[in-house]
Amino acid sequence: KCCNPVPGDDIVGYVTVGRGVSIHRKDCPNLSNEDPARMLEVWWNSEDGESYNAQIEVKASDRGNIVADVATKISDAKIKMVSLNARGGKDGIATLEIVVEIKDVNEIEKLIEKLKRVPNVFDVYRVKA
Repeated sequence: KCCNPVPGDDIVGYVTVGRGVSIHRKDCPNLSNEDPARMLEVWWNSEDGESYNAQIEVKASDRGNIVADVATKISDAKIKMVSLNARGGKDGIATLEIVVEIKDVNEIEKLIEKLKRVPNVFDVYRVKA
């Protein structure tokens, strides 16, 4: 669950001790120190209609209504928001950590592009771990 892979991501299986195989995105930073001999080739075989949680982070100027504007854009995209944590910094930058429920990597990529067009948003990216 650390990197929340979704269909369309390049993934790898990792044989854990006592918990079976865990699935990670190939670029997951938590795999960098793991034993390569315990890595397995895996691929997606998801059913239509399945959904997955993915976390994104939004960086924006800390202004009134920024949270509402971002939440509205997500709602307009017909994507379910599972959680949202917003905080402002002394530097005038707001950070929004958002978990959304999506079907595949294309859906989150389109959402990221839409969120980048919200006024005063200057960075949106998927959280890797």
